[in-house]
Amino acid sequence: MYPLIHKTLPNGTSVSYAWFEAMHSRMDILICGIDEWNAGRLAFLLSQETERLADLMNRFDPGSLLSQINTAPPGTPVSISRELATILSTCREWYRRTQGLFDITIQSPASESSLMDAWEITPEDTMIRHHPGIVLDLCGFAKGYAVDSCKSVLLREGVRDALVNFGNSSVLAIGNHPHGKGWPVGLGVDEAQIEGEYKELTLHNQCLTTSGNNTTGRQHLIRPDSRQVVTGKKHVSVVTETGTVGEILSTAFFIAEKEEKEYLADQLECISMEEHA
Repeated sequence: MYPLIHKTLPNGTSVSYAWFEAMHSRMDILICGIDEWNAGRLAFLLSQETERLADLMNRFDPGSLLSQINTAPPGTPVSISRELATILSTCREWYRRTQGLFDITIQSPASESSLMDAWEITPEDTMIRHHPGIVLDLCGFAKGYAVDSCKSVLLREGVRDALVNFGNSSVLAIGNHPHGKGWPVGLGVDEAQIEGEYKELTLHNQCLTTSGNNTTGRQHLIRPDSRQVVTGKKHVSVVTETGTVGEILSTAFFIAEKEEKEYLADQLECISMEEHA
């Protein structure tokens, strides 16, 4: 049983709050309009779904499908699920749409060119084979995809109003807050101060995704073309329709140069973007 707080507000709306650990982060869930038992059941379903996705996409887990691809001898076909085939194809599509800024092969040994085309998936989406030296890493994709999967679970179960906060970096808003339209949320980082004022947004059936360095010492995002780590204490937050696109674009915006940011904002599926130090 997961920690759960259930209350009925003065206006008669029932609100349930649950939380659990997932993908080395904390997921907080606020659901309106359901009873306590069903809230607990939904928390369990969401935890099971995020655990399933972690088992699928964690390259550090020797038992995951992604790890099996990375450790297979080059050219050896590996059986994969249709879901993982779709995920990898989506990542390849967004590599092209972001002009190479989103690259899930960035953890591969240094190469003169990107390795995003260094694998083939069968037309039936059942097998994959890769070239030498490739490492596929979905760390910059998994949480956004998990948020979208959680949304599908909630909608399937008839939830109309909910807020899902995944590690303060991926926030999903469904429907409305009990006392107003949409959900007011911060930018997802403790240091979210812009010109001395705390920045707050209202999400309505949208996702807020944040990428960046929360300290000067944290340097974990790399430009694919130069293979240089992006330094400095700063963040980029984007509002999108889905967590998957949000995760991709927040990463791309963070490592992009000025002209690249202008292209991304103009051409791609981003409702709004905020950059903050």
